Amino acid sequence: MRRFTSRSRAAAAVAAGVVALGTAAGLLAPSVFAASTPVTLHFREPSINASAINAAGRANKQGDYLAWDDPIKDATTGAVVGRVAGVCTLVDVASALYDCGPVTYILSGGTIYIDGLLSGTGKPMTDPILGGTGKYATVRGTATVTAVSASITDHVLNITN
Repeated sequence: MRRFTSRSRAAAAVAAGVVALGTAAGLLAPSVFAASTPVTLHFREPSINASAINAAGRANKQGDYLAWDDPIKDATTGAVVGRVAGVCTLVDVASALYDCGPVTYILSGGTIYIDGLLSGTGKPMTDPILGGTGKYATVRGTATVTAVSASITDHVLNITN
């Protein structure tokens, strides 16, 4: 995947990439999350509501940050199932590495939180699921976020409990 050349593209990738848990999560019964059988949720995030704030008035400086609140769609059906929101800070300019946390998936019945790193270059990054609220209060596992394009991010949540 190519490196993002503009702040808006990086913002779109981060916003889209962090984290799309809606339709599939909304369709699963709460008992699925209490079971020991792993569950995979797959979402797509169109970046439509993201802002980039530049440190020192210029883009691509350590300390730049991105903030977003985007819809998330079931990757199979395309149905909107919730929202994903967060703030990421650019920590390494050379590798376009962002520190994001927490990223919040807002779903029917509760929320899921992840925390970790995101690549502004589109490289897949896997980070921990920290837990949640409501019917997602006990979830644990990993979330892999990948920028598919400048405006679409792929989210795969592997829930292990």
